[in-house]
Amino acid sequence: MKRLLLLSCLIISTAGYLQAQNTDEAGKNFYLHFGLGYGFAQAGGTFDNGGFPYNGTISNQSNGDLNYNVQNASFSAGLHGELGFGYMFNPHIGIELGLDIGFVNTAYTGSHLGDTSGGVTYNYSQKQYAQNPVLLVPGIIIKSGSGTFNFYARAGLVLPLVTKFIQEQTIANLPGNGAVETDVLTYAVSNKFVPGFRGSVGVEYKLGGNNYICAELQLLSMSLYPSGETLTAVSANGVAYPTTSVSTTYQSVTIGNNITIPAGNNSGTIQPAYAIPFSHMGIHIGMVHVISSLSHGSNGHGHKVVRHSW
Repeated sequence: MKRLLLLSCLIISTAGYLQAQNTDEAGKNFYLHFGLGYGFAQAGGTFDNGGFPYNGTISNQSNGDLNYNVQNASFSAGLHGELGFGYMFNPHIGIELGLDIGFVNTAYTGSHLGDTSGGVTYNYSQKQYAQNPVLLVPGIIIKSGSGTFNFYARAGLVLPLVTKFIQEQTIANLPGNGAVETDVLTYAVSNKFVPGFRGSVGVEYKLGGNNYICAELQLLSMSLYPSGETLTAVSANGVAYPTTSVSTTYQSVTIGNNITIPAGNNSGTIQPAYAIPFSHMGIHIGMVHVISSLSHGSNGHGHKVVRHSW
């Protein structure tokens, strides 16, 4: 977090310094950028580190065959909002510091139907989703056009500020295997801080004054890398129970790149590292408001205000 704050301060202070050094040149403006977008799964994954599908089913057939019906998944897909603060050094080159916030991210469910363990046949499913992720997106923007109608491209890093990931595991034994019971275990998955990359191309049109409408295509390239899981909720047949009612074996999971799983340990409390797909291709529609810059003159009559626009 300290590194992120330092990076943010560096970008803003650099923009302020350049503004102070070049206030007599046109085309230098601060601006605000905000809008909504929708991401579609891109370069998604199919299975986790246990061979369980993110999105799809595995079915045990009566003849002993396993039937797979598996689709791609990417957990950044869905509705998101953006807010950015930028500075144009001149009409063509600038920098921007943005926030990308997931409002409604796509939830995926993977299932194993008709599995047998200990002589009991049951259905197992796992619903997973990112809960309102927040990404910091510093980048460089390049622009060309008439000032009224502009083309632009933006590229930069994606720094995951908040990437809380929820995993809801449902286990239900089938009729004929004792009293039917449906248990749901909910885990919060914590992730490592690993940057990604995002690029976009778009167009903007001047509505009047200092306001523009913009539309762009975006490509996010990123994966989440879990470091552990913590049990946060338990229910049986719809009735909630405290997490302490579950064996400590199932209350936390450690995930690492260099681990040793003890012989005979089938509890899964220590797991090898894996990647959660988090890439998308999306569309974004928004507004840009230019904040007119101030210039200092030297006409012998004190300061004058000069308003610049694109």
